[in-house]
Amino acid sequence: MARLEDGALVFNALTWETHLLNLEAMAVLEILEEAAKAERELVDALLEGQAVDSASRANYAAQVRSALIDLESLGLVAPDAPIS
Repeated sequence: MARLEDGALVFNALTWETHLLNLEAMAVLEILEEAAKAERELVDALLEGQAVDSASRANYAAQVRSALIDLESLGLVAPDAPIS
């Protein structure tokens, strides 16, 4: 992984592919590097210390779900932790 100013380059040794990730996707990967988390826990960790209303939280959770699906399709996260 090579951090850039506005994201990161991530090399997948299983597929020999390199991916350019934005800051949000990088934040998801960094949290998941520490430990597997359910989607709800991941959203909590990403929003830690921020005051958000329920509508904003639901919108953000949908964005996180989309990011997880994309990262899984790239082979950068494993589907062993259910996305729910």
